[in-house]
Amino acid sequence: LTPYLVSGLASGSTYPAGTTVNTWRASDPGSVTAQCAFTVTVNCPTVQPPNGTEDRVGATSDLWLAPNPAATEVAITIQGEKEASGTLSVYDATGRLVWQQTSAAAATVRLDVSAWPSGGYAVSWRQGKTVVVKRLVVARG
Repeated sequence: LTPYLVSGLASGSTYPAGTTVNTWRASDPGSVTAQCAFTVTVNCPTVQPPNGTEDRVGATSDLWLAPNPAATEVAITIQGEKEASGTLSVYDATGRLVWQQTSAAAATVRLDVSAWPSGGYAVSWRQGKTVVVKRLVVARG
């Protein structure tokens, strides 16, 4: 069987507040497929920052992946506070870390995926308390 993550977050990911549906699919050599889904719900209390500090939970960081699906290279553009840095990570469908780098926000990182197996990956940008996760598909024609 070849299981892969269809949607949701890979194992080991930090889940955001709210509900995330994870869907997995598996195929055997005879093209028989099966799919299952499970829901992860995270309830977080509202936390007020101490006086004189800024609440970073609502930061405006974001990721842009292009092209997506990618065959040989993907450009990952990190948008957010220009003076800060964070950790950019890529996880495979089983939740294993396959690549990681510390990068400055508002930067573009070019990532060679030509040797990676086709499938779904989770790209994670962690900056302080903020975590943004986007799905990357590596596919070869």
